[in-house]
Amino acid sequence: MRALLLEDSLQLQAILGIALRDMDFTVDCVRSINDAVDALKFENFDIVIVDLDMRNGDILSTLRTLQIHCKDLWMLVLASNSGVDMITAAMDYGAHDFILKPIQPRELRLRLSTRVKTESTKKDMSALECGPLKLNQMTRVVTLDGRELDMTPRERTVLEVLLRNKGATVSKAFIASRIYSFDDEAGPAAIQIYVHRIRKKAAHPNLCIHTVRGAGYRISEVNLEQAG
Repeated sequence: MRALLLEDSLQLQAILGIALRDMDFTVDCVRSINDAVDALKFENFDIVIVDLDMRNGDILSTLRTLQIHCKDLWMLVLASNSGVDMITAAMDYGAHDFILKPIQPRELRLRLSTRVKTESTKKDMSALECGPLKLNQMTRVVTLDGRELDMTPRERTVLEVLLRNKGATVSKAFIASRIYSFDDEAGPAAIQIYVHRIRKKAAHPNLCIHTVRGAGYRISEVNLEQAG
């Protein structure tokens, strides 16, 4: 999943960024309203986190602008205890949840886990599966025939993209857009390394990750009886 963080404090950016990446989020940090709007124009985000205590610009107008550019965007706002009135106004402007400062990473993880669980329940997708391979979206645990696999956060995210599009071809560019932030230097060419690692770790006769030359990758279940 990809998160946009609108925060002008570098210290809070670092704290929140670590907590989000621990949950396998790809994180883009911006410090101005204009940068946030530009980011939403060029990339698809699953959530946006906005600090209501930012010093530059009319933050409430910002919330309205963000909602205009992405009506289905889930928004979490942050504020100090003195900003309760601001939080109330933010909820009226389209925010979905809030956290009061000082921010505890555990609380952030709890709020976002609840969000992921709610969305997974709506789509009946608490776990993504393809044959013997399973990714639990809540715990981020990957199993093969019930055996837990050791995967890095980016490997899990690449696998998640493939599983969400099971049976369909996914381009390297699209996968890259889900795992790299604007500041990352790696590009689509590095995706093949992650796919190679996933293939090696999740090797199974009932599972195949196809390389579609010039198009991307496709994960699918192999029926050995039909194949034979």
